[in-house]
This record gives sequence, C-alpha cells and structure tokens, in this order.
Amino acid sequence: MPHTKILRVVCALIIHNNKVLVARRAAGQNHAGQWEFPGGKIKDLEKPEAAIVREIREELALVVQPIKRLSPVTHDYETFCIELTGFICSIKSGTLNLIDHDEIQWMNPAKEAQAPLLPPDRMIWEEFRVYYNNHSASKSS
Repeated sequence: MPHTKILRVVCALIIHNNKVLVARRAAGQNHAGQWEFPGGKIKDLEKPEAAIVREIREELALVVQPIKRLSPVTHDYETFCIELTGFICSIKSGTLNLIDHDEIQWMNPAKEAQAPLLPPDRMIWEEFRVYYNNHSASKSS
C-alpha cells in the first residue's frame, strides 16, 4: 500500500583510499544491525548538498565535500516511504567518530557489496559502481 508521506533523505558514499565507507546502524535505531551509507533526513527548506554535509558532521564528526550527486531512489518500507539521494563525497577534515553507528567497513567499488546493505542503499551502490568503474577506466587510459 503506497504511503502519502515520502521522507526525503540523503546518504554519503565517502571515498578514502579508493574504498567506500558503509556503517552499521546501532542498537535502538530503526533497522538496527543493518548496513547503510551514512546520512539522514533533509530538513525543511534545506538543500540536499547542505543536508549531507550536516548529517555526516553529526553522525561521523567528519567534514565532507560532495563531489557528485547520484540519481534518487524510492523505497517503500512497511510504514513509510523514502526518497534517497546519494552523494559521492571526499573527506575534507575531521576524525571519524561513530555516533549513530556501531561499526564501519570500507568496501571496494570494483566488487559486489561486501556488507548486506539496506535495499535503497543497494540501489545507490549499483549506480555508484557503474559511475566509479567508468570514471576509473577513463582515468587510466
């Protein structure tokens, strides 16, 4: 059954040393124990680019620079629907500190997802891999 309210959320595919950060949601949160790209809800009147910078600062104590916006994906959970927009980001400053997550993993974009990602994050990962592999191939030729 479709939901009338769609939550607009953003996530960051943070690249460092040719790997991408994924984080596991801590106990007590929706989808606890599940893996995702960090991010969160876009506030009213907030631009998605500003939301991703704010969310990563709040969740991981990092300052990131959005590099590329990926296509939004929509996913219908049992009680709500989200529109998730991913941003490929680099780290500008800060020291990684897990605030909303209890574990991280660095995934290789040349391979299938090495963590069991939530469904919308899996869709974002697939678009990212196509972009990353095409971008990497053009840089090495």
